[in-house]
Amino acid sequence: MTTLEAAAAPSALSAFRRAWPKLWEQLGRFLLAFAIFAAFLIPSRFDFGGLGNVLILLYQLVIIGPLSFGLYYVYLVAARGGRVEVSDLFLPLQRAFGTCVLTNALLSLVLVVASLPLAVAIMIGLVGQSAGFLAASSVLALLPLFLALRFLFVPYIIVEEDVGALEALQRSWQRTGPIFGQLTVFAALAIAIALAGLALLFVGVIVSVMWCGLALAILYDDLSEVAEPSA
Repeated sequence: MTTLEAAAAPSALSAFRRAWPKLWEQLGRFLLAFAIFAAFLIPSRFDFGGLGNVLILLYQLVIIGPLSFGLYYVYLVAARGGRVEVSDLFLPLQRAFGTCVLTNALLSLVLVVASLPLAVAIMIGLVGQSAGFLAASSVLALLPLFLALRFLFVPYIIVEEDVGALEALQRSWQRTGPIFGQLTVFAALAIAIALAGLALLFVGVIVSVMWCGLALAILYDDLSEVAEPSA
């Protein structure tokens, strides 16, 4: 794998800047893909109680997980100058359904386990009214955030490189290492954009989510151009 030293390193700010005009070029297609994905989310918004909630959990794992990978792929197609099609949303289900399900389960498990110390610190802080534990929770929140950033590229790798779940996690870990600083900048910008989107209510939230998704795809594609994939 080549280093990023011989070429310009990917830039989060540049990715957001280039994503903005690309977003408006195919806005209707993005909205359609987003609307379809949102429609699949509707059943998971209800409380069915008991066995129904267990089935909804399985639905999220088996359907929503792979579809979320498809949404990543939709943005990647646009980032590379391609024409977005609704079928792109379902490509992961066709190409790597089992791997998508397993990977989504592993990622969820990793992030839940990493968040347990944070949850415990918050509970102790609230119950015991301990400012120390509440302050510690802000530090503990860094671990799940760190892991989430290191595994950001997993959906792209699953769809494009025909590898298993563990290999995809490993490759994402390797590739995000050299640009972790830019991923941190990306996260900060994404939070700021999301907050601005909330201020504009429904329309602002949708646009901000699509803008961030497209910017991340551009960042991944930039990295792909200056670093060879792991063997």
